[in-house]
Amino acid sequence: MTLPPAPDLEDRLRLAAAFVEPGTIIEPPAGTYSFQTGVTFDTSHIVIRGQGMDQTILDFSGQTTGSQGILARGDHFVVQDFTVLDTAGDGIKTEFVDGPIFQRVKVEWTSGPSGQNGDYGIYPAECTNVLIDEVTVIGARDAGLYVGQSHTVVVRNSTAMFNVLGIEIENTFSLRDPTASPPREVMIETRLLVLRDDGWFGLPYLWDATETSAVYTPQGATVNSNLLTDEDELLNVDYSVPARTDCGSCHFGAGGDVPIGPVARNMNRDWPWKAENQLDGLSREGLLLYAPPSDQVPVLPIWNDPADGTVAERARAYLESNCAACHNPAGRAGFTGLWLEADRPLGTATGVCKQPVAAGSANLGLTYGIEPGDPSRSILVQRMADLRPAIKMPEIEKATVHTEGLALITQWVEEMNLPLCPVLPTP
Repeated sequence: MTLPPAPDLEDRLRLAAAFVEPGTIIEPPAGTYSFQTGVTFDTSHIVIRGQGMDQTILDFSGQTTGSQGILARGDHFVVQDFTVLDTAGDGIKTEFVDGPIFQRVKVEWTSGPSGQNGDYGIYPAECTNVLIDEVTVIGARDAGLYVGQSHTVVVRNSTAMFNVLGIEIENTFSLRDPTASPPREVMIETRLLVLRDDGWFGLPYLWDATETSAVYTPQGATVNSNLLTDEDELLNVDYSVPARTDCGSCHFGAGGDVPIGPVARNMNRDWPWKAENQLDGLSREGLLLYAPPSDQVPVLPIWNDPADGTVAERARAYLESNCAACHNPAGRAGFTGLWLEADRPLGTATGVCKQPVAAGSANLGLTYGIEPGDPSRSILVQRMADLRPAIKMPEIEKATVHTEGLALITQWVEEMNLPLCPVLPTP
């Protein structure tokens, strides 16, 4: 069914939606056409195929009726090769559909990121066997592509940018499989940190044994695992997947939960898959604004690469990455006065000759956080070496002592060329 170019394309498309037979391909013409009302399809096996993403443009900027631009409820609904602009609500939505395909389509809000834009660009709600391919969404109020309520979903070659909310930071954790030859990483869990109306929200997912799907696990889990260390030592550990409510233990900030990894000095290096600096690349793509050139930004050394920094520099990098999420002035452990950011001058605030605050028995009978030259009498080192629940640091998600990290911090304290701490009188 080819629709001719005409100002009344909205009426023609709505009429087609009302009377179309299963198996019909509807082909809107090239051009830009205004819509005041969303269009709903209830018939199965329908294809809407435009003349190209930049050729067929459906403009909903004057929309007065309907929550979506296009809504479909029939199975095997396909949209291809057109653009939807400025819908009042979601751009293209399918509900309870098996086999929806979104291919070479764009949804955009042209006024730029705004809380007044529609929530989602592409939204398969409670759908199965979803394909999203070569799709672009720009400026959604929430997530550009939202598939969280659907099952068996493939998203590929697609871009969502300048979304006001819905930014997702993903971190997947894996362990080395001791039975595989050659050794390989086995996925255990994926943690999402999602920006919503009321702030950042943590979502833990647990991978199944086949590593083909991950299940939302808000209560957390314990996974008994055998693993190989980098030194090929075999360990058996009870790996702890955090509960949703545990996320704030590390992601705590002055205004609520916050991301803790993507800071400039962590990202000031090349992408893993290509020779381009991450900060420069994001700036070039327009995804990072007002950033100076990467050569003017500090770099946090790789803690376990001796060629990347001195022992002291790498030790400070390790403590920032593993401890400073809590141990900073705005963090959950800010009240302790032990602040471990890598760029903080070395002194009492970073633990040197600092007496603990309200540590109780966790101070292990020791006097100072760090005693220069003596890791055996440094609370920071000894708590890293401990696995007792009330003493160990970090205090959650720690099932084994990180021997490599502990060795680095121990060496750093041993080599500190600082005045000795005062000997305090015995109480």
